[in-house]
Amino acid sequence: MAKRIPLKLVVNVEGKPWKSQKVGEDGEPVWKVEPTAGLDGALRGGVPELEDANTQMVLRSVLFSIPRSIQSLHDPMRVAVCFNEMEHNTKDGFIELKDKVYNWLHRLLKRELPLPRDQKDIGLQPLSYAQALWQLNAYTITEQLKDVDEQKPLSDQEFPE
Repeated sequence: MAKRIPLKLVVNVEGKPWKSQKVGEDGEPVWKVEPTAGLDGALRGGVPELEDANTQMVLRSVLFSIPRSIQSLHDPMRVAVCFNEMEHNTKDGFIELKDKVYNWLHRLLKRELPLPRDQKDIGLQPLSYAQALWQLNAYTITEQLKDVDEQKPLSDQEFPE
């Protein structure tokens, strides 16, 4: 059985298109202003060209931005499988992922980022990976990455206490 994620424009909590860095035909990022290499070799100061993001673009950013602090031993293989399914099982306006891959993806989005001790000491709660990526848009965007039969309109959600 496969889960079917609609291939559509992703919107933020305001209903406006989510922006993502544009990627060229070669798979490389497109820049308005090219970054320059610092003394340590790291790129700095570039201005990316942005475009409206669809679900496939958002999933790419999820897969290729996993912080080291939350990676598990098998994530590199899981990323490869998920990316392969996403790229080769997109048809009729849907991205089809096998159940195991889909479930891993949504568990990944719920993983908590570690907090520094000083932040723990003042009572801050850790953010999920989805919250770190999308801040207050995390719920809205995560919902759009669900199977078409699992997506619920916001009006059907219970307000948490």
